[in-house]
Amino acid sequence: MEVVVVVVVVVVVIVVVVIVVVVIVVVVVVVVLVEVVAVVIVVVVVVVVVVVVVVAVVAAAAATLLRKRAKKLTLTKKKKKKEEKEEDTAGPLCFIGICFLE
Repeated sequence: MEVVVVVVVVVVVIVVVVIVVVVIVVVVVVVVLVEVVAVVIVVVVVVVVVVVVVVAVVAAAAATLLRKRAKKLTLTKKKKKKEEKEEDTAGPLCFIGICFLE
């Protein structure tokens, strides 16, 4: 499970770095070609997109980890119930006052 977290973090970092580089290139091009107001609009839009992408990736990773954890807990509970049932039936077998398997 820790490997999944590391992979997700690495992917998120790579995506953020790529998006930041794209933002810098777009801002430079817009500064050269257009006025400052357009630059502010582009920067705000790109920042919002970056935040949405990062939140979506982290939420997906968290949901996956939670599903795996819940599945593991469910399997553990089922195993414990099965063991309890086996312990209950492990007693002696009695029939008309005569007990076997003591």
